[in-house]
Amino acid sequence: MDARKRKIRVCVIDDEEPFVIVLKEELAREGFEVAAALNGSDGIRLLERKPFDVCLLDLNMPGLNGIEVLGKAAQQAIPTEFIVLTACATVQTAVECIKLGAYDYLTKPCNLDRIVFLLRNAYEKRLMRQESLILKRMREERGRGRIATKNNAMLRVLDEAEKVARTGAPVLILGESGTGKEVMAEYIHANSCRSEGPFIVFNSAAIQENLFESELFGYEKGAFTGANCAKEGLLELADGGTLFLDEIAEVPHQMQAK
Repeated sequence: MDARKRKIRVCVIDDEEPFVIVLKEELAREGFEVAAALNGSDGIRLLERKPFDVCLLDLNMPGLNGIEVLGKAAQQAIPTEFIVLTACATVQTAVECIKLGAYDYLTKPCNLDRIVFLLRNAYEKRLMRQESLILKRMREERGRGRIATKNNAMLRVLDEAEKVARTGAPVLILGESGTGKEVMAEYIHANSCRSEGPFIVFNSAAIQENLFESELFGYEKGAFTGANCAKEGLLELADGGTLFLDEIAEVPHQMQAK
């Protein structure tokens, strides 16, 4: 079955049982397949036992906390994208989570629409990463002259990608939907001097215009009603790595100027 046509498998690891019960019901209504654990130890066992696409992971739990779960998942190479849930994220905590492989983090209380948006984005990133790894393995194992397509146009694209990867210049990738722009962006990232840094994907078309600026640039505590904690923007979280703005043509015109 096409991975994009099946239900997204979500694991929730959180010690707040009422929150978990409600979240499972809401996500199931949104079409997700959901399982849950109420502590970090059970969560790791669940991740080891069943394949999940994305994990919603609470940071502050008794016993094995979220940071420790992320560390164990990284050690065991569990192929799941993680979204961290926290009551109040600090810059240090956010950076530590990203370094351990977390896709993003959310500050509680969480808006369901935002959770669904991040789950779908994280799943898409997972699929793109798998496709990118296939492309990289083809290059490493078969060599440039033996790529399966043997397409001269594709070989020229790979040449250009490698040249661009050696620069620090912003890159605009053009192509129809489904042609692998994100795969190429991650390929450029993997072949650049920034390859050890994070590769963060942001779907510009999937977020409301009034939230775009705060997602990209972040905000300080008290900047507006409901801003109970400072939030790092994607530009800062991607520092030292790559920020891929998917569907960049959909960015509001006034924001493009910034």
